[in-house]
Amino acid sequence: MKKLLFIVIGFVFLVSCRTNDVDEANEGEIIISAAASLMGVMEELKNEFESIHDDITLTFNFASSGSLARQIQQGAPVDLFISANQEWMDILGREELIRSDSRIDVVNNKIVLVKSIQVEDKSISFDDLSERSELQIAIGDPETVPAGFYAKQVFEKLGIWQYLKDNIVYGKDVQQVRTYIETNSVDYAVLFLSDTYVTDDILILDIASPSWHDPIVYPAAITANSVNNEVTESFLDFIVAEEAEPIWHEYGFNQN
Repeated sequence: MKKLLFIVIGFVFLVSCRTNDVDEANEGEIIISAAASLMGVMEELKNEFESIHDDITLTFNFASSGSLARQIQQGAPVDLFISANQEWMDILGREELIRSDSRIDVVNNKIVLVKSIQVEDKSISFDDLSERSELQIAIGDPETVPAGFYAKQVFEKLGIWQYLKDNIVYGKDVQQVRTYIETNSVDYAVLFLSDTYVTDDILILDIASPSWHDPIVYPAAITANSVNNEVTESFLDFIVAEEAEPIWHEYGFNQN
């Protein structure tokens, strides 16, 4: 019995030591899952933040908001989630996978119609697309990509979805949609306004009226399984601070 007691005590001690070692090794690292449309601005915010906090390392995972939310649902090690829409954050909130008290709206965005700058074509608007229904239009997958969800809302609001749906090319995230239009693989694309700030290869044709779609707001929240709450809070405070506003504006976002 004594031998068994010693083994149990020894195992608990080893687990405790291992947990402490992991915490110490990772206490200066923040793992951030952010919407693909944030890639450019986050790289700059990362550089600015790390220049101030040289003991903290930011590690980013960029993908569609839906894909990132599903990764968190499956137990991926994430400290901070920044979504391109409220819906995916709401889902994680209902499942208690985020700290609801940390949730905050960070920035907002707009939806735009674009074409490749290489193509000589007359300027058209969203309303004109029904007359160009034979041409291919790239949008994000509405099921997982917020920009695609908003694009579909715009088309439905204008009553042109029925004319366009058979020629839609879906991208897994806004980065892929942008690549389609940059390489002239499709005729038009619908992106976030911020996506046009990181390339010189596309031209904005029209900006969707905010009344055509749900408000485009980027919420952020610390995940329920984050082991670096204090450090993560410092980065979250940084990106919503007034001092970060010029960086957001540089990439086409507006702070809330």
